[in-house]
Order: sequence, then C-alpha cells, then structure tokens
Amino acid sequence: MAVDYVNIGNRIRRHRLRRKLSQEQLAELCDCSNVYISCVERAEKKPSLEIIISIANALSISADEILSASLEVSHSRMVTRVLELLYESTMEEQEILLKSMSQLKQTLRDYSITR
Repeated sequence: MAVDYVNIGNRIRRHRLRRKLSQEQLAELCDCSNVYISCVERAEKKPSLEIIISIANALSISADEILSASLEVSHSRMVTRVLELLYESTMEEQEILLKSMSQLKQTLRDYSITR
C-alpha cells in the first residue's frame, strides 16, 4: 500500500486550522520552516517520521490521526470519526452525545450484542 501524502497533508492542515494555528505557528512549534509546513500540507514534500511526530505533538493529536488513511489497521480511524463529530458539536451537544454513547454501550452489553 502506498503512503497517501495528499491525505496526510490535508489531515495536518485540518487539525492545524482546528487549533487556529497558522503555518508559521505550527512551524515554530515543530522547529521547521513555514515553507516546509506549506509543502507538507500540499504533498510537495514527504515528511519524515520525526516531523510527523513533532506535528502530532504540536497539534495534540496522535500520529495515527495523521496517518490513519495510510494504515491498513488503525484503531484511531473510528476514534478520529468520533472526535470529528465531537469537534463539530457545541459543548451541550458533546455532553448529550457522550451520555447517549454511554447508554448505548450499556444497552449493547446488557443484550450481549458486543460479546
């Protein structure tokens, strides 16, 4: 399977914008240039593992969240989808979603659906 650098760049950009960081600010946090961050986001440069980890740490996300589309097995794909749903929700909606998920999980276990 080939590494999808376009998807990696798009994920980095999306998480950077969610954190309300400019490319310059992210570059500073990662100790690289804003030109390099721009090139990574546009898939013109292939980031090293060190840079991916540095970016993930700067954005407070897991490396899986950056790489998940390129991984054949990734627990974080589902986690990422849930997080995206939560990020797009108000605090009140987040609380309702969390309570609903907890109740649904208990219902599934009560009926032995997940076992």
